[in-house]
Amino acid sequence: MKKYTVLMILQFMAAVMMAQSWSLKFYGPYNHVTINSSPAFSITDELTIEAWVKADVFDAAWQAIICRGDDSWRLHRYLETNYLSFGTNGLSNQDLVGTIEVNDGKWHHIAAVYDGSKKYLYIDGRLDVSVEVTGTLATNNKVVLIGGNSDYMERGFKGYIDEVRIYNAARTAAEIRAMLCGFLYTTEPGLIAYYQMSDGSGSTLTDNSGNGHPGSISWASWENDYQVPEGDGSQANPFKMVGIQNLQWLRSRIDLWPQFKHFRQENDIDAFSTAYWDFGQGFLPIGDIYSILRPFKGYYDGQGYCIDSLTINRPSGDRLALFGYLEESTLENLCLTNAFISGDTEVSILGARVINNCFITNCTTSGVISGNGIQTGGLISSTENSTIRSCSSSVDIEINNPRKAYIGGLVGAVNTNVVIENCYATGNVIADDCWHVGGLIGDIDHTPVTVSNCYAAGVVTGQIGGNQTGGLIGTIAYPSASAVIKTNGVNMVSGNFLN
Repeated sequence: MKKYTVLMILQFMAAVMMAQSWSLKFYGPYNHVTINSSPAFSITDELTIEAWVKADVFDAAWQAIICRGDDSWRLHRYLETNYLSFGTNGLSNQDLVGTIEVNDGKWHHIAAVYDGSKKYLYIDGRLDVSVEVTGTLATNNKVVLIGGNSDYMERGFKGYIDEVRIYNAARTAAEIRAMLCGFLYTTEPGLIAYYQMSDGSGSTLTDNSGNGHPGSISWASWENDYQVPEGDGSQANPFKMVGIQNLQWLRSRIDLWPQFKHFRQENDIDAFSTAYWDFGQGFLPIGDIYSILRPFKGYYDGQGYCIDSLTINRPSGDRLALFGYLEESTLENLCLTNAFISGDTEVSILGARVINNCFITNCTTSGVISGNGIQTGGLISSTENSTIRSCSSSVDIEINNPRKAYIGGLVGAVNTNVVIENCYATGNVIADDCWHVGGLIGDIDHTPVTVSNCYAAGVVTGQIGGNQTGGLIGTIAYPSASAVIKTNGVNMVSGNFLN
């Protein structure tokens, strides 16, 4: 087996482990994890504190997340606000106060960094605030508490905490983003203590750094599968998708893919952090797994909300999109904005391979696709036995490999029994010296296919001096399909028929 294949499998297993990991739930005062005092925590030069947190409620001032008492360093709620503070005694600008509200019942990744001259607070991989400081970080001999402050026990946290990491080094923004949703290697420079919260039972919290700083759990409880969305997947109680972690959970739950579960997006989802996942390779599609064809079958209602800045950067990968392989599925009322997808075969933004009674309705995509060009589409790469209605794409497609084929602004390749109605594409399709290139559809192969009330408005380039490039449709394999190609009620075909 090639090393590349082994690496891909290991990365998949890591994703599964994350989706099934544990966290600790804290219920307020006197609920905490105690980490015994150690000189290792007497940090004066550089410091990084990271954790995933989900607040149930902020109902007391200065509620603690991770603190070494109240006179050294601490990460906690600021006063009675919905913001966090990175507190450091001995330094000017003692409290660095964030501007992003985290008291919203959602999971957030928090990182507080001191590099010797400046303090930073990151929320979900993005820099929130920073400030220059002077002085020397104060130390003490107190215990470190997760979920509490040993000087003020009434400041106990209410909610969930997971993946706690403490370093005597200043992590860079790139390093924070790179491991935002992954397990650390224990050889990370400066790593003092690392709590995966993976024990799942008992009153001792393992220090996964190997440095011997276990924690003692007081009253907090173990909770499983922190990425599972609310709901049970039924039509009456669909899974409620509220964040990128829910999509990560769905990606890893291969057992759910064939069960036709219902999903409903409850708000816009920020997928910016996916650009730093898996060492820059980004998100792995839902449906399909490393060329083992296993389709997703389900109902996903976006309710008009968007997924923004999804990144998949796998130039040699196949079936790359939010959904890599769909059968017997319905996707509706969903938009994907500012996406970046790079791949080889069957590459798109929403769905790569879409076949066998799929219904795609009122969905839109925008962003950039960069790839090698075989079956590439702004919305869908290839489809058969399916219906696409009231959808659009403003995706710019650029193919970097000549002599490739089936490239369309909306759909790359259309096979038999497909209906495309009331759709349009406005992105540019730049595929120099490629075959079957169209502003809306790259190629229609096999009948019956109906395309009605559709248009394309972008720049289209294809084979130089060839006849397989069209402003609307690149090629139609069978002339009998011409009778059902209509734009604004008028028969219209771009490109050429191939007999």
